[in-house]
Amino acid sequence: MKRRLATLLVLMACRPGGAGQTEASSDEAGSADEGELGSAEAEAEAATSASGDADESGDADESGDEEESGDESVLIDCGNSSDRCIFEPSCDPFDPGACDPDQKCAPIADDEVEGPWERYECVPVAGSDAAGDSCARDTAFGPLDSCATGLSCVDVDPESGEGFCAALCDEELAPCGAMEQCTPDPAGLIDSCRPTCDPLDPSCPAQSECSLGAEPGFVCAGVDTGSASHGEACLLPTDCADAHLCASGAVVGPSVCGQHALCCAALCDLDAPDCPAGASCTPVFMPGQAPDWASVGYCSGQ
Repeated sequence: MKRRLATLLVLMACRPGGAGQTEASSDEAGSADEGELGSAEAEAEAATSASGDADESGDADESGDEEESGDESVLIDCGNSSDRCIFEPSCDPFDPGACDPDQKCAPIADDEVEGPWERYECVPVAGSDAAGDSCARDTAFGPLDSCATGLSCVDVDPESGEGFCAALCDEELAPCGAMEQCTPDPAGLIDSCRPTCDPLDPSCPAQSECSLGAEPGFVCAGVDTGSASHGEACLLPTDCADAHLCASGAVVGPSVCGQHALCCAALCDLDAPDCPAGASCTPVFMPGQAPDWASVGYCSGQ
């Protein structure tokens, strides 16, 4: 009986409602209440202080807004190429009143030697060369060129600094004229009207190359620096010699490209093919896709 009583007393002492713990719980509750009260007071003081800081910060922001009210952020629409979108305090190249009369809205690159183009800013008009005329930049990606307002000096040869003037374009805001395509610049940001061309009888500016356009067809685009011939490796359209196409080795055929993933394929006239031995003249475009270039093909093998 004594043993059972002792056991019962031990169990009662261990229960949450046991007398010893009740007193401790009461003390802890008091401490917790005091702690919560102190915490609440501290939070109230912090909130009051934060409110005052916010008011002061708001005043500072309003002051800053008044000082910087001349800056406007313009979203340059880049169509489907979202990687070329920018959101900078800059000018809109399709807004005639974006810059002062003696300025024009021009592409800007932080690296004026290697690019790429990053934003538009108002710069002084430094020349009056018209669309299609030869032009010059101070550097390959320099802010100043010799083209008139609304034009940009594109396909600039990094060695000579020469290119040709092309109008900036947008399919909706500033579409190109007949015999032109709105073509993205390889260095990003800007689209410009490039003249279409016949790759079998090109008539592009001296430093430019007749190459595939963004839409089905051929346009004068890219600095003509390549000399790779039929069957030789390429990475860019401008790596190939004139009247050649940089194409997939799987399309052109291993008998022409060998192990190259991309290689240059000679262009040919479907009406009068003149391909190397073992190659045939294959249409570049599907029937009806590019009527003006329906007779253009490339030499492919097995």
